[in-house]
Amino acid sequence: MGFFKSIGKKLKRVISIKNLTNVATGNFSAVGKDLVRVATTNSPAENRAIEAKLQAEAIALNLPYVAPAPVSPVQLPKMLETVLDGQGAAFNGQVTTKLAQNTQVQNLTDTLVSTGIKAYWEKYKNWFLGFLVTLLLFFTVRWAFFSGKSRKGGRR
Repeated sequence: MGFFKSIGKKLKRVISIKNLTNVATGNFSAVGKDLVRVATTNSPAENRAIEAKLQAEAIALNLPYVAPAPVSPVQLPKMLETVLDGQGAAFNGQVTTKLAQNTQVQNLTDTLVSTGIKAYWEKYKNWFLGFLVTLLLFFTVRWAFFSGKSRKGGRR
């Protein structure tokens, strides 16, 4: 039972929004690196428990505490990374092509853009109109009081 429990915990650490986004965008090498990282390291909770145990042992034995070495970033073999990047690029190209040719996606995009512009206008229309009125007043006052006069002002 312990074996399946540990596999379940590792799967829970791998299946994340970040990895789902990477799969959807075709960034397969990042998912591969994350898989290797999760498979070869402990969870943060386990790391905290191990560190607390080491600190307690150091205190009990009256020894100086030595922190564990930091974990180095995961490096995939170059050939595997190249294959994953190639597959990701092909996947990304296929998805982009299919979405670009789908009329329902185009209609949805148009709807979302128009809704976004309307929402932006509703949220900031007072600021936008205030800015336009301020500019209009500034240029009107500048034109009314400072047009046609010499730089030095006054008569001689």
